[in-house]
Amino acid sequence: MLAQGFRGDFSVGAINFRHVFIKFTLEEDYTKLWIKPIWFVEGFPMWVFKWTPTFNPRVESPIVPVWVRLPGLPIQFFEREALFSIARLLGTPLRTDVSTATLVRPSVARVCVEINLLEPLQTEIGLGFGTNVVIQRVVYERLPKYCGACKHLGHAEEECYEKHKAKVPVRPVEKDGQQVPGPAREDLRVKLDAQRAQRALDDRRRGKSVAFAEMLPVHTLGQVLVVLSRTVKRRVEMCSTQIRLSL
Repeated sequence: MLAQGFRGDFSVGAINFRHVFIKFTLEEDYTKLWIKPIWFVEGFPMWVFKWTPTFNPRVESPIVPVWVRLPGLPIQFFEREALFSIARLLGTPLRTDVSTATLVRPSVARVCVEINLLEPLQTEIGLGFGTNVVIQRVVYERLPKYCGACKHLGHAEEECYEKHKAKVPVRPVEKDGQQVPGPAREDLRVKLDAQRAQRALDDRRRGKSVAFAEMLPVHTLGQVLVVLSRTVKRRVEMCSTQIRLSL
């Protein structure tokens, strides 16, 4: 089932009961799997991560693919190599969308870029060509949150239950007319989220349609780690957040 839609060879191996390692020979197959965050295999959700030499099965990688918009980009920069040169100032470019490649939407260019959520994100970049310099605005679409405390996707560090659980107050509850210590609302919410996630999985297995993006916490998913067997190297002239392009 996994082979459907892939053109080249690939290998699959289990690292542990939650992690599957997939190695591709073609960059287009690797990119196709990598840019889609969740895949369903036999009805089970699998979250896709990029493998790195520092892989740790107890934490989730902060490296994610994100679609980036470049509104008002000069049309002469819509050519693929120019777009990829610009995108390298933000991260590792993966692909452009069809509307950008065919210039049917010249008002904005879209590029999928691999970024590290722990690093500062550029919101403006300088494009130099000839004697002209253009300040280009950068818009990130559906930028996921990453917690540096528990090393999980889905929430920011200031929202982390794991980091702040020692600070959660214990509120009394009524039992037989007497007050007894009970869990705080935040603790009950964690349990409720887990129950909702389990119901979502059960509904999925029974063929019901559910909103997994909202209901399923990331840490309950299985994980797929992808890697390309060869490294594609490209040279580009750049410095800091500015790039000079030759037309």
